Amino acid sequence: PHSSDTPGPRYRSIAQSYFRKAHGVLLLYDISSPSSFLSVRQWIEDIKAHSSLFCETSAKDGTNVVEAVLHLAR
Repeated sequence: PHSSDTPGPRYRSIAQSYFRKAHGVLLLYDISSPSSFLSVRQWIEDIKAHSSLFCETSAKDGTNVVEAVLHLAR
């Protein structure tokens, strides 16, 4: 990925403070595009470090979409 595709130290620090306060984080990427997925990989690792639940969903076939929304609504 290009350096502009991954979070720099300053943005990661800011994002991590939001992760601690957030009820959820949605990352959107195209799984059929390697560059799209690679550009969010670091964000995924940061989110996992501050959360106990990680749920992959699919807008294409609807997998886990309802479950993810219901979990956030609790």
